[in-house]
Amino acid sequence: MRADLAAEITGLSPAALRGMVRRGQLRRWGGTERYPLYYVGDLRAAMQQREQRKQPA
Repeated sequence: MRADLAAEITGLSPAALRGMVRRGQLRRWGGTERYPLYYVGDLRAAMQQREQRKQPA
């Protein structure tokens, strides 16, 4: 999935997605440096982990 579409679907900015890649929370699966591609399953998993961290224990 293209970064712009991934950002729109997840409600995150493209910069937030790049930050997740830098922190190892998300992996790029191709594309170019300027137009990365992300795997949908990885986006789902990253968003679930993000939501779990937000919930109070």
